[in-house]
Formats: sequence, C-alpha cells, structure tokens
Amino acid sequence: FTSGDPNYTNATAIGTIVVNPSPAMIALGANPNPQAVGGIVTLTATVSAIPPGGGVPDGIVTFSDGATTVGTALLNGSGVAVLTTTALAIGPHTITVTYLGSSNYLPSASASAPELIYAYPSGGGAFVVGNMNAVIGSTVNFWGAQWAKANSLSGSAPASFKGFANTTNPNPPHAGGTWSTDPGNSSGPPSTIPSYVAVIVSSAITKSGSTISGNIQSVVVVQTNPGYASDPGHAGTGTIVAIIP
Repeated sequence: FTSGDPNYTNATAIGTIVVNPSPAMIALGANPNPQAVGGIVTLTATVSAIPPGGGVPDGIVTFSDGATTVGTALLNGSGVAVLTTTALAIGPHTITVTYLGSSNYLPSASASAPELIYAYPSGGGAFVVGNMNAVIGSTVNFWGAQWAKANSLSGSAPASFKGFANTTNPNPPHAGGTWSTDPGNSSGPPSTIPSYVAVIVSSAITKSGSTISGNIQSVVVVQTNPGYASDPGHAGTGTIVAIIP
C-alpha cells in the first residue's frame, strides 16, 4: 500500500503468500531394553519440525515390529507419542515408527530402535556363569558336567556344581541377591530352555553340606546354542548378548 502524492492517487498491491507444510524428523526409543517376555515395553516417538519450519507437529504415528503393526498413537502438545506393549515374542526385534503427517507437517521417514525379549527357565530357577566369563560377545557354558572347569570366577566353585540354581532370592534374580541348589545334577534343570535366556553371573560359589550357594553379581541374556539337555552330559552353551539392568 502507498499513500500517494499530489500527482498520484493511493495504490494497493495485492500478492499471494504460499505457506508449504514443514518437513519433520522423528526419533524413537524403546525401554527397557532388554525386557522379560510378557513385560511392558514403552515405545516413545518424538517428532520435530526441520528448520526453517517451526512449531510442534501434530497427528498420528504408527509403531511396527517388522511387518506387524504394534499400534498407533497421537502426538501430544510436545510432539511426543507413547505406546506400551506386552506382546513382543522372545528374541531380537527392530521396532520402527512412521509419522503420517498433518495439514502443516509432511510425513517423515521411519526411525527404528532395537528391543530384545528374553525369558527365564520354565519352572523357576536360573542357570549360572562365572563373572570372569561375563562379557558381551563371549561364549559361555552355563550347564554341564564340566561347569567348574569351563567357568572362571573371582572366587572359587565346587567341582560338583553343574550350573543350575533351583532357588533364587529375589525371584526373578537380581544383582545383589543370592541363589542356592543341591549338588549332583543341580536339582533338576528344565528339559528345554528359551532361545534367549536370563543367566545369573556369580563371583563366588560355596558348598556347605548338601547345599551349594552363590551370589548374584549381575544377570545377563544368553543366546543359546543347540545341544542342551537336562542331562549334564549335554552341555548348555551360548553367547552373552545383553546385560539386564
């Protein structure tokens, strides 16, 4: 708009301003990781505008486990969407989330987060490994006639221990707790084991009379190998893939 002068009348210019939807980016977190089978996994997606765009994106995000949709959730006033699930099966998962966009924000490419689901042996109890072997990526022997020779501890372990603790305190086991079992075949371990099993880490194991007991320094997740049987002549082996907080 111009106010004109003695020789010209006032004038107004008319134009069009085009406002395009802003691009957006998305981040995803899965917690806790790892988690016991049947436990609650919380998925948190955060969507934000990519500069020069601004504001807080609104709309819906979709969470997926591979090709399976886990669920959808609305973004809140901070651009965050939360979904909880207990439906993830034992094993590793890659969770993805996709923002579907809105009138003011473009859809975004998906983000991903890993999640590992593990289990304890059926019927209670837990297997044990020595603390000097408890490193992510290490191959461990958690059951068998040669358990004491295959495991290294800060302390010592009786030769009669085969690797299975039938009683843990607390249950399920947690760092700072204790466990106990009988010698021989260690109070009857389960006939089958999960593909990803929680295993106690001990630094000291003792025998008193007919009872073997030890400490719980930590708990790890072991991806198990084929060949396990409840007979200690069929060793239980696997690879440590995670530490349970």
